[in-house]
Amino acid sequence: MAYRNSMPGYYEGFSEKKYPKSVKQSLYVPGYDGTKLACDIMRPVLEDGSYPEEKLPVIMLLSRGQRMNTERKHNGVDIIEYCVPYGYVGVVLESRGCGASYGTCDSFADIEDRHDVNAVLDWLGEQPWCSGKAALFGGSNRGLIQFAAAVNRPEPSKVLKAITPVVANADFYYQDYVNGVSALPGSKRHGHMFNKKPQGPMSKEDFLKKVTPVDDDPDGDQAYEAYLSGQYGKNHGFMNYLVLPNMCRDSENPNFGGEKTNLTLPPYEDLEVFRNSDIKIHQFAGEIESGFFGQLNAVKEWGGSILAGPWDHHQSRTGTDAYPEGRFDFKAEHLKWFDYVLKDTANGFDEKPPYMYYTLNAKEGENWRCSDTWPLETERRVKLYLSPETSGTVDSVHDGSLVQNIPEAAETEYKVDTSIEVFDEGEGATIDRMHLQWDGDMTPGVDRKGLTFTSQPLFDIHGAELTGVTSVDLWVSCSQKDADFIAYLEEVDAEGKSTYISQGVIRASHRTSAPRQAWNESGAVYHPCMKEDMDRCLEEGMDEPVHLQFHIEPVSWTFRRRSRVRITITCADSTCYQHYMYDENDLPVIRLYQGGDHASFVSMPFVEHTENTYNGSVEWNGVSGPGTLYFFKNNTYLYFDGIWRKFPSDQLTWKIEDGAAVFSAGFRFIHEGTPVCDGILQHYEGKQKAIAPFPAFRRQIVAEVPVGNIPGALYVPDVKTLYVDVFKNGKNSEAEPAIVFIHGYSGTPGRLRPQQADLI
Repeated sequence: MAYRNSMPGYYEGFSEKKYPKSVKQSLYVPGYDGTKLACDIMRPVLEDGSYPEEKLPVIMLLSRGQRMNTERKHNGVDIIEYCVPYGYVGVVLESRGCGASYGTCDSFADIEDRHDVNAVLDWLGEQPWCSGKAALFGGSNRGLIQFAAAVNRPEPSKVLKAITPVVANADFYYQDYVNGVSALPGSKRHGHMFNKKPQGPMSKEDFLKKVTPVDDDPDGDQAYEAYLSGQYGKNHGFMNYLVLPNMCRDSENPNFGGEKTNLTLPPYEDLEVFRNSDIKIHQFAGEIESGFFGQLNAVKEWGGSILAGPWDHHQSRTGTDAYPEGRFDFKAEHLKWFDYVLKDTANGFDEKPPYMYYTLNAKEGENWRCSDTWPLETERRVKLYLSPETSGTVDSVHDGSLVQNIPEAAETEYKVDTSIEVFDEGEGATIDRMHLQWDGDMTPGVDRKGLTFTSQPLFDIHGAELTGVTSVDLWVSCSQKDADFIAYLEEVDAEGKSTYISQGVIRASHRTSAPRQAWNESGAVYHPCMKEDMDRCLEEGMDEPVHLQFHIEPVSWTFRRRSRVRITITCADSTCYQHYMYDENDLPVIRLYQGGDHASFVSMPFVEHTENTYNGSVEWNGVSGPGTLYFFKNNTYLYFDGIWRKFPSDQLTWKIEDGAAVFSAGFRFIHEGTPVCDGILQHYEGKQKAIAPFPAFRRQIVAEVPVGNIPGALYVPDVKTLYVDVFKNGKNSEAEPAIVFIHGYSGTPGRLRPQQADLI
């Protein structure tokens, strides 16, 4: 059979380049109110320079400057240049008040932008060369505007068929005010290319050095007119005009006439509009930047799928060599998505597992995973209590322990320390919420200045893996009415080095919680952060113990052998956050309660390693070759002939015939090699031998049993699922004698030895 491959980062054997050349046109198109917006349109052409007769779909990028005339092509222009030869029209639209476009830019989340995008989509759909279908794509603010366009009222354009947000959080209030903690990056508060206050109008000559006019404006007269009439002295800051320090979700924004902009502008608030449309969504996320949690929630609330890798805010469009298999072909991945949503190509995109993610520190070849759900169905939460018992691992302000049983009641006092420098390499803090990764030692800059709680060494016969959000429950009081709390999750290796994994924060005055299904399912507590709730908490004060529930941002992490888990509690990081409540001359004292009726603890999402992935030989509809089965509770996935196929697990049955599993879906499967755990993605090429047959009855659950404490070690997860795999040769349907193989520790039913397989 012809070779095909649609694994993440690959797209081979489905689409061929049809057009050898392209032509770019720049013109003004009307916004929703007739405002002239600068637009670049790249169309494919034949060898003789003529346009193709077929109508083509549009892929559209929203820009705040330069359009296609930019050296920073990884912002999306590279994807247009890659996809156009395959039969697409690429469009880059310059937002109102930006570049050569007329009008005024109110902020990065201006409601007028979503109206403009939909008006331009309608215009594109009317062009004779357009198929009537379009998809949006792009990262960061270019991702947010996609969410916004998809919830345009009264309804989004019928031309819009898909959005492709990259590192963008539809609930940007949470992004900038994490559980009420003001987290505005310095670029948003002090300096951004769109924040700079003009000292006077630029000359036309200087303006045209930065802006590209449209084709019908060769001298730039219209572009400069757009600048003078709508931009100069009228444009507002990209972010600093909209997001102000220490806002509530329902705060009135004085820059917008008292409008509650954190309720009116985030696309999440208009989610029902999207749900009533037929627009599809696929996201790309970076696991080491601050928007990952919001994007995971978006899959649960908006639907669709997500691919998350070991990338920060910028690497999520280029990939990275800093991690194994971290370099990624985003252009091919976008083409795969566009082919599915805009051309109805049967490439299996809609039948793959919805969650593709990367596990940091995993063994070579085991980083990329897939899951049918989030959280993982193999998540087993382990509750570890903060204990005053000395761990002897660090000379911190308070060296406590993480233990599995509720300790005796105790209290620990801590004076807020604002001198903490996070990711300090000798010249001060380097932490950046767009790049939350550091190879340095957290001990000197953070741990020694905080309250630390460290576990026993992890039981090292099998690798401990954490995937998801860690829930944090703290009981605290304070000498003043408000304080911010930061919980760092760290790994302490056998030599004592403490490595950053993730963090979570909460403002005590925003501790009021409310139901939000996506958060709750993930193990997180949602805080609406409304002013009325904040005022009530401030009035209540913190003289008596108050209960803070929040989460540490999600991560997928494999711990090294014999390492320990550490939770460090502090109350200040002035690099990332704005702490309005602290007076440097009178810093508050907090009291952290442990054990008894006010037991503080963390609940950690450790993974119970489970064999759910089988490589083998597949026969289906006269085609044979290597393939892989991925079993999950609700759905089972077959990757074969370069295509994903999805089957409801409760409807997929099989029987064993002559050593092969014959499935009710119509394919035969001969298991080769040994089973693989945890949905690790396989690029199986059929080079393994058949050792044991596929089980006639797979993973028959017997019981889930607790694992007792092991002196001097922490066993995680602290439960074990007992199950049975049943193997038959399929020759007889009558009752047959059984040989029961009870495996030793770390063995599994699927890893039969050849002599055992011979007995079947």
